[in-house]
Amino acid sequence: GGETGYAGYPLWNTCDTQDGTERGNCALSQHGKGSPTGAFWKAWESDCSIYEGCHPWFDDSKDARDEYNVQSVDELVAHWEGVVGRGCEFILNVPPNRSGLIGPQLVDAASKLGAEIHRRYAGAPIAEVKGVCAKPGQTLVIPMGHVNASLDRVWLEEDVACDGQRITRYRLSKCIGTVADCASGLETVWKPAALDPSKGGQTIGIQHIDEVPRTVATALRVVVESTLRDAPVRLTVKVFDTRAP
Repeated sequence: GGETGYAGYPLWNTCDTQDGTERGNCALSQHGKGSPTGAFWKAWESDCSIYEGCHPWFDDSKDARDEYNVQSVDELVAHWEGVVGRGCEFILNVPPNRSGLIGPQLVDAASKLGAEIHRRYAGAPIAEVKGVCAKPGQTLVIPMGHVNASLDRVWLEEDVACDGQRITRYRLSKCIGTVADCASGLETVWKPAALDPSKGGQTIGIQHIDEVPRTVATALRVVVESTLRDAPVRLTVKVFDTRAP
């Protein structure tokens, strides 16, 4: 991992180690983080201080006041989505000051982060499919439940416990129109959801959150374009609208 508060991408939870043992550090790979053919499973992590810029790590003030700028809740959620939302562990540093106290601003910011994550993702998604088997090139169509529902996040999961991590490329698109239009298969009714290749469209793994420009859609389409050894995968897809009420 690193201290940027964002996970690398693409990301594989398997890697080959520098010394060839399970406890060794992952060796460099041309595939980004980890390696699709790695011999060992590793849990990646990324760290960040609650202060702006993910630093400093220590609060050297002498009282309970906060001497540094604390990140906003939107900034903290962006870090959470950029780490947990890429299948990594997120370590948020909330340091005590030299009096051994955690300042009230830090407590408030951490509480707001937890509340915002809960608000966005603890409730029922707009639409969801669980454990659907998909072959390379196969299309999954997820109806929104009603015409032109609003959405801005797509949560994807591979069933790595049974199948391992396999997806190497995927794409998302949306349909605006009637349910019949979306089911027709006509490409003209589907609009691509452009994904930044440094953030999405390649690996999924344990879980991956794609942020898409807020839009309305009658259905979402997920196409698994390629997998390791052209193997089928089991995929869970959840669709959310995370905007504040």
